[in-house]
Parts: sequence; C-alpha cells; structure tokens
Amino acid sequence: DWQVHRAYINHWILEQTYAVDVGRTVEDASGWMATKYTTDGLHPDYAGKRMIGEAIGKYLSAHFPWITKDLEKKPIVLPEAAN
Repeated sequence: DWQVHRAYINHWILEQTYAVDVGRTVEDASGWMATKYTTDGLHPDYAGKRMIGEAIGKYLSAHFPWITKDLEKKPIVLPEAAN
C-alpha cells in the first residue's frame, strides 16, 4: 500500500534535524493534496510547487538568517503563450 510507505518515509524525513513539512502547506482538511495545488491528486502543479518553495524559503529565513538576509526574491516571468 503506497500510503503506508508514504507515511513511513514522511515520518523519517520529519525526524531529521533540518526538515520542512511541506505537505501541510499544500494539503486539505482531509490530509490529501488540495485540488488547487494538483491536477492528479498526487503531484504538485505550478501553484503547489510555488507554495512548497515559499514554505522552504520561510524555513530557511527563520533558521538560517545569516545566509538568507541578503537574498532578494526575484519576480517570476512566465514565457508568453505560443500563437
């Protein structure tokens, strides 16, 4: 059962010294990935990946400010759609 393996791996990851629980960032009240962050229910889409990146950025800023204090968030420029 993949859910048992997922829970086992996630538990191990969160026991590490420096771990970010990005799952909580994109999950719904039931513990599944919120539909606004995925197209297939398992993998994050663009919005999901952005939320995960934001969570990691906040974690890094909170735990390693001497590294992140001088960094600037660059604006995201999306390519224009092909005609």
